[in-house]
Amino acid sequence: CPFEPSSYDEAVSCADAEKWHAAINDEIAAHNKNGTWKLVPKNSGIDEIDSKWIFKVKQNADGTVNRFKARLVARGFTQQPGVDYAEVFAPVVRMESIRLLFSVAAQYKLSYKQFDVATAFLYGTVDRELYLKPPKGIDVPPNHTLRLIKSLYGLKQAPRCWSKRVSEVLRKFEMKPSSSDPCVFISSQESMLYLALYVDDGLIFGKNTKVIDSLLGQLTKEFMVKTVDSSCFIGVEILKLEDGSFFLHQRGYINRMLHKFGMDDSKSLSTPLEVGHGLNDTRILEAEPITEVPYAEAIGSLLYCAIATRPDISHALSLLSKYNGRPRMIHWKGAKRVLRYLKGTSDYGLLYRSVDEPVISCYSDADHASDHENRRSISGLVIFLCTGPISYKAQQQPSVAISTTEAEYVAAAIAAKELVWLNRFIRELNVHTDYKSRLLVDNQSAIKLIKNPEFHERTKHIAIRYHFVRELYESGEFEIYYVTSEDELADVFTKALTGSRFEFLRQLIGCVKAPSVMYERGC
Repeated sequence: CPFEPSSYDEAVSCADAEKWHAAINDEIAAHNKNGTWKLVPKNSGIDEIDSKWIFKVKQNADGTVNRFKARLVARGFTQQPGVDYAEVFAPVVRMESIRLLFSVAAQYKLSYKQFDVATAFLYGTVDRELYLKPPKGIDVPPNHTLRLIKSLYGLKQAPRCWSKRVSEVLRKFEMKPSSSDPCVFISSQESMLYLALYVDDGLIFGKNTKVIDSLLGQLTKEFMVKTVDSSCFIGVEILKLEDGSFFLHQRGYINRMLHKFGMDDSKSLSTPLEVGHGLNDTRILEAEPITEVPYAEAIGSLLYCAIATRPDISHALSLLSKYNGRPRMIHWKGAKRVLRYLKGTSDYGLLYRSVDEPVISCYSDADHASDHENRRSISGLVIFLCTGPISYKAQQQPSVAISTTEAEYVAAAIAAKELVWLNRFIRELNVHTDYKSRLLVDNQSAIKLIKNPEFHERTKHIAIRYHFVRELYESGEFEIYYVTSEDELADVFTKALTGSRFEFLRQLIGCVKAPSVMYERGC
């Protein structure tokens, strides 16, 4: 990768100075065209916000150079809350929503296009009187400063200003935000026309490519939008198959991560966690924490894999992430084991195909008192619409369960929340199923407790918030079924498994090896 300067002076004097000069000029031209600021006389009462040039070499999914990018940013950390800004929150599309949209696209053979909004944050209008200290590269007369009219990267409120602006524009085009995910916009005019937005990167799904192109054309009138031919969206690589199926994976991201942590030549392993790993054993915690390894950085990198396309490492990461602050050597070895597992399965991902009858199925499981440090149980769930998981989770329960029944009951309540969300979401997307959602649990006692709201000594202590699963069942939100422990797919999210069992469940939850066409295309 070419050298990335850390300052303006480095950029204009390094070996790639010509390319960085062009990038700087492009950025300044974008600001001038957009009317980001206006030149005003400076007086003693003006408090300026400092600025900085950021230089980045943008890479493709395979690591090759895409372009040289220069960005002028404000040093927002100097802003005063309540004076320079108020609310700053801005949403981005959830990964569960992205997986759902690809599942729907595979089921109904939808087309999709990817787009990018150049200098997105510059389109938002600031609602406070802000002044920017003139940066290097911009000629400003003496005793003058730049008053911000539009938002600027680095400002605390910049994401919120952009989010508000793009929502207003999309509403004008009859694209309304979903209540299930405010960054998924649904057309009120066209059937199955969806737009998902992650800051300035977007995906549009629709039955008709002409309608998609029309929406892109409308957006181009408001913003500097360009259609992206890349098959990579926020680090997730997308492969569309001839039958309309989609395969989502992160092979490029995983290979770069292995190189970053010096694991290129490591020996691969068949499972991310060893049975009897002892990562949360109380005796281990008596050892001295280690500080000389990039543990938190490795866990953060791995978490993005787990969140996006690799549910098979979710349980391992739920354990390892507990020790970000004070890791021991065994935890670092555990993190390297996950990396070694990914090395051998870097071409695995999630496959979304069409089925005869789509139905929402949610598997829920719990491993009672499995954390030896605090004796709390681990909940696991995975939920499907067609093939490939929509949502999955491996997390420690917030309180100690005094029985397996209670642990399974709490896990079912957590899963029921995902069912409610997905039921509401598919209705908003105009996706209809002929079957009621199903919750599958491998504990008969927990099922009876959900079906029969009895009050007795063994259940009166359970937190009231978990009892809403009964109300959902009684209202007909879902049906509940017993599934044997052998067929409990959520088992892979609650404990370390043997190699054969792990591989069996990994296949069933939709985490599979890349189709052969991916290698034929040289992806």
